[in-house]
Amino acid sequence: MNASGFSRRVADLDLSAATDTQLMQLEDAFRSIADSIATARKVMSELEAGLALRATQADQAPMQALPFEEDRQDVERAIRALVPGKNAVEIESKFRKRVLDHFDIEGWIAAGVLSCLVRFPGRFVSHAELAAAAGAQSDKSGVIRVYICQLRASLALKGYSGEAIETGRGAYRIVRSAAFEIINAVAQV
Repeated sequence: MNASGFSRRVADLDLSAATDTQLMQLEDAFRSIADSIATARKVMSELEAGLALRATQADQAPMQALPFEEDRQDVERAIRALVPGKNAVEIESKFRKRVLDHFDIEGWIAAGVLSCLVRFPGRFVSHAELAAAAGAQSDKSGVIRVYICQLRASLALKGYSGEAIETGRGAYRIVRSAAFEIINAVAQV
């Protein structure tokens, strides 16, 4: 079945007669599809990086840093320029404060989750990594999911696409372009 056939079948569903269990099953199916798409994107991205690395090695040119690492370094330089500090803790604290002020995010930990995602643009970051970086008491997926929902809502209020934060299997990532847009927006605070 092609995508338009699937769309017609979904559009023809009478959800008013569906039970709560059926709606939850439908929601789980859509989540599973979204996770599969995110996983496919991740695999494709890793394959592209691997192919680029092989091409570089085949040409015997000097090894280039992977795109994720280059973006991460660019973000770190931009954050350090935006909020200079004596050490990493001070820089992180100042950056989170700017994030809180600009996006009207509720809570230091939510700002920490966004800060962690921004620091790793285009890379899926696990729930455990996000919790540790943000200082959350729990790394349970439900806790991180709540922060991600809050962040998506806050980003949407500022005009960012709902796709700025993507969901993967047990992880989230921020789209590269959104990470740099957020840094530029926070610079205006």
